[in-house]
Amino acid sequence: MPSGALIRENVAALKLHAPFSEMSGADVEFVASQARLQYFAAGEIVLEPGAELAPGCFVVRQGAVEGTMPDRAGGAVAPPLALGPGDFFPIAALMGARPPSTRYVASSDLFCWLLPREHFEALLARSAEFSDYCNRRMSALMELSMQVVQARYAAQNAQWRLMSQPLRTVVGRTPIGCAPDTPLAEALAVMEREGVGAMLVLNLPESRPLGIFTRQDVIGRIVLPELPLSTPISSVMSHPVSTLPTSATVADAMMLMASRTIRHVPIVEGGIVVGMVTERDLFALQRRNLRQLSDAIIQAREPDQLVSVAGDIREWSRSLVAQGVAADHLMRLISKMNDLLAQRLVELLAQTASIRMSDFCWLAFGSEGREEQTIATDQDNGIVFDDTADNVLRSQLLQLGEAVNGWLDQCGYPLCKGGIMAGNPACCLSVSEWRARFERWVSQASPDDLLKASIFFDLRPLAGRLALGEQLRQQIGPMVQSSPRFQKLMSDNAQRSVPPRFLASGVLGVLRPESETVDLKLHGTMPMVDVARLLCLAHGITESSTAARLEALMSQGIVNQADGRSWIDAFNFLQALRLRAQHIGSRTPGGNDNPNRIELDSLSPLDRRILIESLRQVRKSQQRLALDYP
Repeated sequence: MPSGALIRENVAALKLHAPFSEMSGADVEFVASQARLQYFAAGEIVLEPGAELAPGCFVVRQGAVEGTMPDRAGGAVAPPLALGPGDFFPIAALMGARPPSTRYVASSDLFCWLLPREHFEALLARSAEFSDYCNRRMSALMELSMQVVQARYAAQNAQWRLMSQPLRTVVGRTPIGCAPDTPLAEALAVMEREGVGAMLVLNLPESRPLGIFTRQDVIGRIVLPELPLSTPISSVMSHPVSTLPTSATVADAMMLMASRTIRHVPIVEGGIVVGMVTERDLFALQRRNLRQLSDAIIQAREPDQLVSVAGDIREWSRSLVAQGVAADHLMRLISKMNDLLAQRLVELLAQTASIRMSDFCWLAFGSEGREEQTIATDQDNGIVFDDTADNVLRSQLLQLGEAVNGWLDQCGYPLCKGGIMAGNPACCLSVSEWRARFERWVSQASPDDLLKASIFFDLRPLAGRLALGEQLRQQIGPMVQSSPRFQKLMSDNAQRSVPPRFLASGVLGVLRPESETVDLKLHGTMPMVDVARLLCLAHGITESSTAARLEALMSQGIVNQADGRSWIDAFNFLQALRLRAQHIGSRTPGGNDNPNRIELDSLSPLDRRILIESLRQVRKSQQRLALDYP
């Protein structure tokens, strides 16, 4: 048993790192009293894979260790996983009561505590915090970080802190409803008496929603047509009504309101109405709220009107970043607003050029195609049209693409440096020409070609005749599935950008000047996007966003739940840091030359720890590809 002074010293050292910082004093003291400090020289093997169970849990106190999964020939199948102070291993092997499959080697002079296996199991039983962390390490760290963010912005708008809450926690009174044969006079009297802006039309007595009538409908549907007030409300209601389940989040309600331009969303449980959320319940932003932004876009009659709205969208996005809104919700909201703006711009300019929207489909690629746009985002778009189109229409559509690209640039969405824009003849093609282009990539592409082409595989139809884009999208998956060579190229491409070794090893205090920042896109989110894209294309999954792709891979058993959840958490954290870096850069004189870079000394110790863990998950996802595509 270590001395009391040594135990206190060990407790203090352990408390610097999660999850020990969140555990009770008694549980940390248990670790400090049962663990034994061990030393390993640089290059010395700490733990070998084999038939024996690990002797216990190693916790790094000082130095660094690298873990590699060897292949049958003894070589590494992927770049090593680097661990630093506060990290412990081999968690998966200990939790699964199986021998370790990874070789751990000291990469510098290494001091580790070894908590024997029986005491590790005892700690799992006595400490809920430790058990939770071991079962879902990334999620636990993310929750700690979110608690810090929420505390920092606790004085700001409380409604925005509800973004991730289920709607069942925010619905108020039971909504006012009536039968479909209720006369308008009676329905309007009830609305006036109750002071509500909407009347639900219900299939009584089950209270299943059939339609909805709002105050905004009165003039257009009753007054101007001079309908008698004896008319049944079913004659003027909107139907079918857009609803959400009680398990949906506040963010889901916001996006539904934005996409359908509605102000009221009934909440249902088992198809029965249990509540209603309104725009007034959800939006109280500083400058413009979501509904006002949507209305301004829809009501725009000239392209230059959209320039100021685009600026408001960025301001609105920055305010959400500052308030700690979850990255996955925020990216979808930003993408939804950018979608609306691009759609309206295409409509206005097509109308000016006398081009029918049914003659073409506007395509979104890259982050817009995945609905993962951040504050600093450029353009990646194209046009697809019927094979029967003549050269006159082709020329008109190319000019339309150039015009839309120019106006998007004025709206603050820079021109794509790689030329992936609808105004480029190579991105304004017929269905057959697009299909032939994808077939060439799949059958003949070189690694360098693939670097430029990968974002095309995130195609999403955005405006115009959507069926044209969907037809093309459905043809891409089978092409990739039938080409192991192309899958191997995609795998190699996804493993090109690995996280910086100095960062992944946790050595944050000894950095070269040029290493004081990290490119969160190049070394973090982009490899994860590439991994999810390849695995889904290879297995015929058509989801477009990275998180949805990983969810689908988990649901089909292609990626196990523990890895999938950790990868999603890591991706969301890296995106949150990107959004924060872009928010800070937009407030700094001169801005930021690379909006995806973040200064390491700007991060709290907790966020540094989560960044290290997130980059480790990036490497794990790349290691999965190395195993699948040796």
